[in-house]
Parts: sequence; structure tokens; C-alpha cells
Amino acid sequence: MAIHRKSWRPKIEYPPVEFYYFSKKQFEAGIDKIKISDHKISIYCTEKTICDCFRYRNKPGLDIAKEGLSEYLKRKDRNLEKLLEYAEICRVKALPETWINAMI
Repeated sequence: MAIHRKSWRPKIEYPPVEFYYFSKKQFEAGIDKIKISDHKISIYCTEKTICDCFRYRNKPGLDIAKEGLSEYLKRKDRNLEKLLEYAEICRVKALPETWINAMI
């Protein structure tokens, strides 16, 4: 779960949740709001999610980030400028840039 660096950490007993701390700029970048029934949910866009996978590559693994990027590159609606913009905000621009060059 993404959480602002200065926010309090909620105590959640179940299900097990891992918290990832973000600066204000990183936390607010790439948020999409969707409606499910009567609830508005905030989620990160695909490009931001891929960048977060590269940023935290040691936890889920670099394979997850590479696979996500590979699947993203197959999409017709891909937006590489947006992806690299979020990569810069997440301070991992060199990683996806290198992998994009290798995969294309």
C-alpha cells in the first residue's frame, strides 16, 4: 500500500499489508480515480505502477518489473513519454529507459 512519507501508519491486522513510503511528489503522481458501485477508489495508472515496480525491484523482484514493462510495450495505447515522466519522478529513469531500448 502506498503511503505518504509523513502520514501515520495504519494498523491493519488482516490481510497482511506492506507499506511503501513516497514523497509528496511521488505519492500524488499518476493517480486515477475510478468508481466501483458507490465508492470512489484511487489507484495508480499503469505507467506509474511499472515505475514503482522498478523502484522497489528488490522486493517483488526485477522479473516482475521487466514483465510488466514487456506487456506494457505490447499495448497499442502505450505512452512512453508518460512512462518516462513517471520514471523520472520515481527517480528510476535509467532502468526502464535501458530496458525499453533493449526490448524495442
